[in-house]
Amino acid sequence: MHALNEADTAWLLEVVKGTRFYLPVLLAVTSGIRRGEFLALRWNDVDLRNGIASVTRSVEQTNEGTRFKSPKGRKGRPIPLLSITIEALREHRELQHAQQKANAEAYRDEDLIYAREDGSLWKPDTFTADFARLAKKAGLSAFTTCATATRHSFSSTACIRKW
Repeated sequence: MHALNEADTAWLLEVVKGTRFYLPVLLAVTSGIRRGEFLALRWNDVDLRNGIASVTRSVEQTNEGTRFKSPKGRKGRPIPLLSITIEALREHRELQHAQQKANAEAYRDEDLIYAREDGSLWKPDTFTADFARLAKKAGLSAFTTCATATRHSFSSTACIRKW
């Protein structure tokens, strides 16, 4: 698995800034959260005041469809959030409220943070394929096959910085 160094991580965040990938990539590189966990994350799971996200479930996609399940290790865990991530979550919530108002009749409020524009679940395989297209376009060939590689960058950066 290839992990980004600090300079590459900063460049990746600049590449995804202004796209729907910014928040999930920011959360992955600043917390190490897994793809299925951030796609299943609900607003109810986040305490912005205290800067904590509670990972209580994950989403997986199988041949039978998508389903929510317990996170890896079978029990949830708290994830401390950096101030940059808290601010991005606040901005994202405002954007999501605007989308909800604009799509009032069609919006499916499932309390998901990383929902599609209509409020529905962003399926893991769709997220990975969409991210791979963006990564390839940006020249991030090491990440075109595995969007979750960004979470491994957190571990590398955390060891360097001793967060």
